[in-house]
Amino acid sequence: MTENNLQVYSFRWIVLALFMLINIAIQILWISFASVTSVAMEYYGVDELSIYILSLSFMVVYIPVTFLASWLIDKYDFKIGTGIGAILMGLFGFLRFFAGPNFEIVLIFQIGIAIGQPFLLNSVTKLSAK
Repeated sequence: MTENNLQVYSFRWIVLALFMLINIAIQILWISFASVTSVAMEYYGVDELSIYILSLSFMVVYIPVTFLASWLIDKYDFKIGTGIGAILMGLFGFLRFFAGPNFEIVLIFQIGIAIGQPFLLNSVTKLSAK
């Protein structure tokens, strides 16, 4: 049996740590309303189902966007896919902070964050393959 000479870079641990942190951040943005449902209902003046829709939007948006995200990740590499997801997450997460008590705007920004999620989650296989 022959040995392959593989060069292992220590930078891979930094990439893995950054990838882990960005996925933790998007999961926090996804589930942030679940623990404060009653407070959010009162703040936005909506019913419980509307607050659940904020979290449910991630699962609904994932299905159609995953095809585009997977295609872009395969065509251009996981750096581009992760970058797109990170930009969408950062931009809409920042804007969601400024939405105030307007539930419709919060929902739009939550859907914007949800569009970025498949780019981050689908990059895992490409990251591990590289």
